[in-house]
Amino acid sequence: MARRLPRGRVTFAFVDVVESTKTFAEHGDAFVAALAVLQDRVASHTEAEGGVVVKTEGDGAFLAFPDAQGAVDALVALQAELAEVPDDVVPRLTVRAGAHTGDAVPVADDYVALAVNVAARVTSTVNAGQVVVSAATQSELDAPRGVCVGDYDLKDVADPVELWRLCGAATPLRGSPSRRTNVRIPVTGFVGRERELAELRRLVEERSLVTVLGTGGLGKTRLVSELLLQIAAGFKGGAWLVELATFSTGDQVPAAVAEVLGIASTEVADLATELRRRDDVMLVLDNCEHVLDAVADLVADLEEACPRLRLLCTSREALQVAGEHVWRLGPIDGQAARIELFSQRAWASGAVLSDESAGMVDRLCSALDGLPLAIELAATHAGSTTLEELVRIAEDGTDELARRGGQHRQRSLDAVLSWSLDRLPEARRRSLLVLSVLPGRFDAGMAATVLGAVPGCETDAVRGLARGSLIDLDGESYRILDTIRHAARRRLAAEADLAEGARRGLRAWALANAATDYRVARHWHDVPADDVLALEQALAEALDDGAPGMGQVWERLRAITYERDPSDRLVALADRVADWPPPVTRDDTLCTVSALAIRQLAGRPPLPQDQVEALCSAADSLGVYFAAASFHYHLVWHYTALGDVAAARRHTEAYLPYAESPAAHPIERRAIHSLRGCVATAAGDYEEALLHFERELLEAALMESDIDVDVCEANVAEALLDLGRPEEALPHAATAVRMAPTPGPSRRALLTTLARVHAMLGDDEAAQATVLEIETELIASGRSSTQVTTELEEVSRAVQVPAWDGGSQDPPRPPSRRID
Repeated sequence: MARRLPRGRVTFAFVDVVESTKTFAEHGDAFVAALAVLQDRVASHTEAEGGVVVKTEGDGAFLAFPDAQGAVDALVALQAELAEVPDDVVPRLTVRAGAHTGDAVPVADDYVALAVNVAARVTSTVNAGQVVVSAATQSELDAPRGVCVGDYDLKDVADPVELWRLCGAATPLRGSPSRRTNVRIPVTGFVGRERELAELRRLVEERSLVTVLGTGGLGKTRLVSELLLQIAAGFKGGAWLVELATFSTGDQVPAAVAEVLGIASTEVADLATELRRRDDVMLVLDNCEHVLDAVADLVADLEEACPRLRLLCTSREALQVAGEHVWRLGPIDGQAARIELFSQRAWASGAVLSDESAGMVDRLCSALDGLPLAIELAATHAGSTTLEELVRIAEDGTDELARRGGQHRQRSLDAVLSWSLDRLPEARRRSLLVLSVLPGRFDAGMAATVLGAVPGCETDAVRGLARGSLIDLDGESYRILDTIRHAARRRLAAEADLAEGARRGLRAWALANAATDYRVARHWHDVPADDVLALEQALAEALDDGAPGMGQVWERLRAITYERDPSDRLVALADRVADWPPPVTRDDTLCTVSALAIRQLAGRPPLPQDQVEALCSAADSLGVYFAAASFHYHLVWHYTALGDVAAARRHTEAYLPYAESPAAHPIERRAIHSLRGCVATAAGDYEEALLHFERELLEAALMESDIDVDVCEANVAEALLDLGRPEEALPHAATAVRMAPTPGPSRRALLTTLARVHAMLGDDEAAQATVLEIETELIASGRSSTQVTTELEEVSRAVQVPAWDGGSQDPPRPPSRRID
């Protein structure tokens, strides 16, 4: 009579002998006898719970039960009985048992059903002495039993299966735990982004749509991949990464998602159906910037159709869809994290770093903007290139620091930039390359002026470039990361016409900047440092190109230099101009006299006297104008320092025609009193000098602006010191310092005057404190130790003067005067 096999909802189980082949080889007939006894025990426990032994094959048994509870009770009882078999029984057989519940109908006294295959795969994960069942079986028990051991990927089973261990040792199962993600475990450690990882994890738990925004090379893909590896187990439907970098058109986006989900249809409705079937899913769309519209449309549709779906995107530009939370990723923050990243990657490349190299590594990472990709690229060269050379390369931008292998767009910084440039509209692409000539931060106005001078560029490109994370909005100004700027400049150099246009655009901005408020009453200490860098860059480019007409830019930087120490680069540029032949245009004169003033303020050796006189004569031959007058002003102070009163007086009178001309600014007109006071001081006529300086101060006080009033106050104080009246000099010197702008040559000169006053009053403590303030400013200025020592020696000579006896003449003091 045919057996009655369970049908409908059936729980299938398999029982297999562990290491049966080995045991048979060792025990032969004894194993066969023991196996027969075991099969009787399996049948007994199965039948006791209403189950059926469908069949036995070799050392295994295939069982079917009409209910899950009976199946579990039978299997657990079997394992309990086997556990009681004495150890001295030989051979002592152990078994593994697994079960799964599903729908099935008998076919020819057997079963052909998916549930049977799943039960077999569940059993294949089990160790000796254990009973493991699927979540489907666990869900049909009278009460929960055992311990959930997680999701496992079972062969030929599409979705991960949650498994429960009901009895046996807590030994890890033999199967592959499901990661519920397609993200591969990386070969390198995750370094430097722990804080950002925690913050991003919090965001995706709170919000259904998050976009990680940032420029190329920041490690957006690595960050979200690490996140998926951490959180995938918490999503029933998994956490899946869809890489869009290799897709060139928007219509390929649904196909990319379908491929990851493992379905054939690319229809959005079918994608939504699959995501709803999986229920709780995290979907990451990586590198969206080049297919932004298509991604935005797909995201909007999926958000509406799949309420439980979590979406995470990485892009260089926001999607700008409803419900999107934009989270900006910046460079690696913190010295320790940067050094650790470089050190780990460098060690992997065969480099050996000492503890003493930390400072150089930090400098290198700073030069690379803390950009993870740039740091990793540099580290791959650490085994063959010294740290000093890597720092030079990073700071000069002379090499792209390429590596082999990996995605092509991640092999070098140039490749990162090319990936972005090749996907921009042509006008915006040209605009980014042109803006790379700007050495620091810039505002929209500066960018518009530069771009407006270059055909084929967008004058308002900064907003679009900032949206695409190619430039950063930093407060009220924009900036390009140095690593990106260097890569863009290398690309720009390959396009000669565009490069020439970029330099022309930079000169156009510099001239416009210098013409704005040109020689208007104001201090220059508040000029943004990035503007100064750009002005210097414009001069350097102009000198290299032989471009004329940069006099006003030189004059602007000369005025700034009185209140801010000049950079080494500016001094080097001034040295180049000092070698020019005599000027043939008024603009040449302005360039030359400004460069000479900058050199003097930087402590450079003066030009030979006959050379300067020749330059001045050539300037005078071009008429009466500001630049020629500036030459005479410069020479008055030069000759008074040498004690040549006649020459100083001659150049003072030569300055007068310009001072009396309509072209002169009021500040320049009153400067004649300063020059005459200087000549009188050199001649030893201190009373006359005081009259000239007081008149200058009076005229300055009558002006609406306080520009240069600090210097006028100091000149009066110096004259009073020469007359031996330090008590009267003190309020003037103190006022001058109080009015002084930020640290720089002008302020140090005023502090020197104040220190002289304190010294002559016998207040050595105050004098020493003032000199210490000068020393602190000098050290902070970045000057070399030799320069600091030389200037401090000059200050000491000026401050440590003998008490005035009414007859001796003090040594001439260094000038502290400017024309704005």
